[in-house]
Amino acid sequence: MSKRLMLILVLSLSTLSGPLWADSGAVARLCREHGLRSRYCSPFALPSCSFARLDRLVRRQAQGRARGGRPTAARLRNSAWLPTFSAEWGRTDLVDTSSSWRPGEELAANEDLGQRSFWKVRATWDLRRLAFDERELAVARDERAARTLLHERLDRTRRLYYQWFHEVLELRRDPSLRRLLASEELEAALDALTSGAFSGMLPRGP
Repeated sequence: MSKRLMLILVLSLSTLSGPLWADSGAVARLCREHGLRSRYCSPFALPSCSFARLDRLVRRQAQGRARGGRPTAARLRNSAWLPTFSAEWGRTDLVDTSSSWRPGEELAANEDLGQRSFWKVRATWDLRRLAFDERELAVARDERAARTLLHERLDRTRRLYYQWFHEVLELRRDPSLRRLLASEELEAALDALTSGAFSGMLPRGP
């Protein structure tokens, strides 16, 4: 957040009980004039200027989505104890040869053909995966991408939060339809980033 915006927020908060609330009825008149129903049509207590509470909320939501019991890498290594099974079915031709001979006769040979079916079941282990599984690299990449996404989400939420704070303070100081709609738009954007939790921090509208 820029120093200029922080200065505006500090100065605005320092006058919260003075001129900022002096003409609170102007916002209500603006809403009546345009037939609007919004929480911003009447004064309400603003949350803390600090982003800490919203920061914890976003991080808690990210951890809840990433929670999956034991770490994935450990599960991958333990899976090395499970064998890989393979089955094979085959058929073998059998040849049974017999011979007979009697005095005064020629030697005779007889062949009987037959078939035999069989199954082969094999179990194999790759114990090298107990030390390192190549799939752990993909897990590490996913975790790094999730951390990057979280930091980007926190940065965007932080910027939107202070923009929203500034717009609400400006709306109370100098009411206008543009500022009221900008506050509604920023609130909707923050709700989208926090799964609706941001509006839960604010009082309900009329």
